[in-house]
Amino acid sequence: MDPIQRQRLAAFNLKGDASKLYKMQFLEEERLTTTRGVFTRRFNLHFISVTIRVRKEAKLLTVEYGDITVSTYEDMFISLSHFTDNMF
Repeated sequence: MDPIQRQRLAAFNLKGDASKLYKMQFLEEERLTTTRGVFTRRFNLHFISVTIRVRKEAKLLTVEYGDITVSTYEDMFISLSHFTDNMF
């Protein structure tokens, strides 16, 4: 599934305030072309508090490979990077 299809699937499942936000923040054309990454960032900026985003950014800056698999490290890195505004 490509990133745009993932975004559409995620948007389809939104309820309540999240659904309203999606319809207000994304023009109809954007809904057809926006990737999941862009969608997630804009969603998080609205629904995740600044305090939580700062904590996630701090964790991203200190994440270490250690004893975990490369796949697990990649998943954790990608997950945390969604909370950053412009680090990457």
